[in-house]
Amino acid sequence: MSLTSVRVSEEVWLTCLSHALTTETEEIMGLLLGDIEVTPLPLPRNPTPNAPLILAALSAFLLSDA
Repeated sequence: MSLTSVRVSEEVWLTCLSHALTTETEEIMGLLLGDIEVTPLPLPRNPTPNAPLILAALSAFLLSDA
C-alpha cells in the first residue's frame, strides 16, 4: 500500500509556511501530525451481468443436441 495523496487545509499550509520562514539564519524542524484514512478499493463490476442466463442457454443448447 502506498500513499497516493495528502490533503492539507489552507490554515495548516500557512502555519507550516510561516514556521519555515521564521528565521533565515537557523535551521528549524517541524512535525506535521494527522490521521490516516484508508478507503477500500471499489469492487469491479461484473462485465457480463447476464452471465447466468448465457450459461443456462448454452447448457440447454448443448443438452438438446445429445
